[in-house]
Amino acid sequence: MNRAWNIIWRVAAALALPGLVIGAIGFMLGGPQTVLWTRQGPKVVPVHDTHIDEQSLDAFTAIDVATATMSVKIIAGDHFGLKVDAANTYCVVNWSDSDGTLKLTEKAPDNGFGIGFISASQHGTAVVTVPAAASPVKMSSTTGNVTISAPAGVVNAETSTGSIFVTGASDSLTLQTVTGSLQVDGPVTGAVSARSGTGNVDINGPSSSVQVDTSTGDVAISGQTKSIHVQTSTGDTTISQSTSWATTSYQLATSTGRYVLKGAGAPQPPSNHSPLRGPVEDTPSLDLTVHTSTGNISVNLGD
Repeated sequence: MNRAWNIIWRVAAALALPGLVIGAIGFMLGGPQTVLWTRQGPKVVPVHDTHIDEQSLDAFTAIDVATATMSVKIIAGDHFGLKVDAANTYCVVNWSDSDGTLKLTEKAPDNGFGIGFISASQHGTAVVTVPAAASPVKMSSTTGNVTISAPAGVVNAETSTGSIFVTGASDSLTLQTVTGSLQVDGPVTGAVSARSGTGNVDINGPSSSVQVDTSTGDVAISGQTKSIHVQTSTGDTTISQSTSWATTSYQLATSTGRYVLKGAGAPQPPSNHSPLRGPVEDTPSLDLTVHTSTGNISVNLGD
C-alpha cells in the first residue's frame, strides 16, 4: 500500500514540475488571448496595441468615459488633449470630440472572455488633459482605476474592482465601487456621496455634506462639513472634525464596526454599536400636560 502511494506521489511531482515551469514562462510572457464563443464554436481573437495621442483637441466642457480594463486620469494642463496607451489588448477603443463633449469607450468583444496571463502593465491607461474645470464628468471602469487631479464640476464616477482618487477641487462628487477604494483629497463645494462594498472610503477636505455607505470597508472623514451620514456593516468609522460637532448634523450607524470620533465636542461612542444622531439640540421636543378624571386619553405624535 505504501509503495503504491509512493508511486502516486512521484508521478504527481513529475507532472507538477513541468506545469510550474510552463506557468512561470506564461506569466513572464503575458499576452492574453480572447476566446469568443460563437455558433461555430470557440474563436480566438488576437490582441493588438492601441495608441492615441491627440493634444490639439477642440475645447470641450463635458467628459464621458467608459472603459473595461483601462485606467483613466484627468489632469490639468494648458490645452485639451487625449492620450491612450493600451498594449496587448483585446478590447476595442473609440473616441470622439464633438458638441462640447469628449467621449471615450473601451469595450470587450461580446460573449468573450480572456484567458492566459495578464500582467498589471498590460492594462492600458487613458489620460485626458483639460485647461479648465470640466462639467459634467461621467466616468466608469470595470477593473481600471479612475484618477481626477484636475478641477472638475459635477463628477459621477464608478468602478467594479478599480479604485477612485480625486485630488482636484470639484462642485459635487458621486462615487461608487464594489471592491476598490475611494479617496478624496480635494475641496468639494457641494455634497460628497460615496458607496463601497469591501473597499475603504477616505475623504479629506471641506464639503457641504458627506454621505457614505459601505459593507466591510472602513470609513475615514476629516476636515469641515456641515452634515455627515455614515452607514457600515462591519467597517469602522473614524471622523475628525476641524469645527465643533455642535454645529454638525450627523447620523452614524454600524452593525459591528466601531466609532472613533475626534474634534471639539465629539460625541461619546456607544459601547453597543447603537446608532448616533446629533446634535441633540436640533431634536424637536414637545411639552405635553394632560389631566383627566375618568376619561381616556389618546396621543398620536406621528413619525
